[in-house]
Amino acid sequence: MEIDDGVTAPGASVQPRKPRKALRVALVLVAVTVVGAAALIGVGRLSSASSARGDLDSAIEKLSAAEPGVLQVDNAVRSEITSALVPASTEALDVSAAASSDLNDALAYLDEAVSGLSNGDAVLAAAVRDAVLARKSMLSEADSVLKVDMRAGAVLDAARDAWTLAAEAGTLTVNAATEYNKHTKAGVEASTKASNEATAKLKAARSLLDTVTAGFPEADMSPFTSYIDARLKLLDSSRKIDATWLSGKVEDANKLLDAYNAEEKKVVAQATALTTTPAGALAAAYETLTKDAIARYFEARDAARAADDRVKAAAAQ
Repeated sequence: MEIDDGVTAPGASVQPRKPRKALRVALVLVAVTVVGAAALIGVGRLSSASSARGDLDSAIEKLSAAEPGVLQVDNAVRSEITSALVPASTEALDVSAAASSDLNDALAYLDEAVSGLSNGDAVLAAAVRDAVLARKSMLSEADSVLKVDMRAGAVLDAARDAWTLAAEAGTLTVNAATEYNKHTKAGVEASTKASNEATAKLKAARSLLDTVTAGFPEADMSPFTSYIDARLKLLDSSRKIDATWLSGKVEDANKLLDAYNAEEKKVVAQATALTTTPAGALAAAYETLTKDAIARYFEARDAARAADDRVKAAAAQ
């Protein structure tokens, strides 16, 4: 799976950081369609003259019935994570349950068939069993991955939008300082207006980060919420300076400005210490949660392809 962390600069006073390399766990392997065994063998070739051969026939039919669902799940597992993936993952989980049921039925038929098969059919049945078991492993691992995908996809836009709002607030904060430094009534009033707009954006960003935390608590948003809280506090100080200046207390405003500048340096240092964005933190948490299951999924996927090759070879005998 892939999360593009789409790094956005947290504020105008901080240089934009380069995007962290996107998570591309799902692309470790070349996408190769898992081939349905029944389509290759031709169910009609398997004689139903004996009960065992009939059960083997039924097992292959069940494997064939499961294959569209396996392929749909495979596509979902290998898809990039976006908000649009949430309904696709939900549907894939439902399809996975139906495919798993067909695969369980296939195993039941194979268990019935095993004692009555000829040597040649026994080799084929063993290969079919391996193909079924590999797909069951794929679906089992896929279920855990897709559940995390759904949670990550549901909050990814919020994580990205929060940092976009934070960047926009940074631009407004710079504009506020520029207006204040004109030292005119109109300029200071414009400074207050820009600070108010920046505050609204930061509060909206803060709310979005709370949404991320609620939906994906494994992704630590505290460095970003702490940074936004510090910027909100700084904007409160900015408005206080504006109000003091507008009341004619210029010397008092200058004293407040000295304290403001000292606090601003701390906030800039706090921004510089951020090593990623909210979306980047989400990507890192996602990788931690899914990397083992994804690795096992692709191991099972390779095993399914290898089993399909054995099925083809046995059917050709």
